[in-house]
Amino acid sequence: MEKQSREGSGAEHGSEVATESKTEVEVPRALRQPRSNRPVKSERRRLSTHRLVLQYVAPCMRAYGMCIVDNFLGNRIGERVQQEAHRIHEAGRTQDGQLACQPRGQSRAYRGDKIAWVDGTEEGCHNIGFLLSRMDRVITVADGQLGSYKIRGRHKAMVACYPGNGAGYVKHVDNPNADGRCVTCIYYLNKNWNAKEHGGILRIFPEGKSYVADIEPLFDRLLLFWSDRRNPHEVQPSFATRYAITVWYFDSEERAEAKRRFRDLTATSQGGTTS
Repeated sequence: MEKQSREGSGAEHGSEVATESKTEVEVPRALRQPRSNRPVKSERRRLSTHRLVLQYVAPCMRAYGMCIVDNFLGNRIGERVQQEAHRIHEAGRTQDGQLACQPRGQSRAYRGDKIAWVDGTEEGCHNIGFLLSRMDRVITVADGQLGSYKIRGRHKAMVACYPGNGAGYVKHVDNPNADGRCVTCIYYLNKNWNAKEHGGILRIFPEGKSYVADIEPLFDRLLLFWSDRRNPHEVQPSFATRYAITVWYFDSEERAEAKRRFRDLTATSQGGTTS
């Protein structure tokens, strides 16, 4: 799959809203009791991926706009990915997360994470690369099962750390302006996470639904959801160090149109300058 990097989430910020009345409505069972991806020894890995996607991921995405898969890689490989993410942060390779539409220096009021962009081929990122290959496999199988999207590429991976000082990320949309991103994939790395004590829940406000979806950032959990305005979401304040790896996949047609708009805007801007 084609990989592209981006220096910012392209998200728009918004004020937090009260949700008490919405949380009284029962959340669909598929979101309350996520599917486990524990392997069956008699099955080949490829067949297992196809079955997971065709019987669970694609139907769940079509019905609810999101999907949760637990035990995505297994404990052994998940721990290796976790260790690599920790080393990236501890080595000082991260920077403050930025908002594309927010003046520099003011973003910390809206998002409190530290981030690094990796493609999985860097030294010390071999297991992150394996995670990305497994994500790619899921999306490749799902392509054609997710409405009219033609998914042909993705970003580099964003390794994010919330340092546990109450940092979060206010309600926002990943792709509010049709930049090409269609599916957001987040892999969580937090063992022994207790949301009541540690916070850090990802709360999704599905458009047109009478409920919110609270996703705990549990170790070896994969979350997928539509990247556009159908899924505003927030990261609630975290009071323990919280790690996640996020990838955005592109719809080829929307991405091409976004690039054309950018080229036209750049050409117009350059053509209007004077010496």
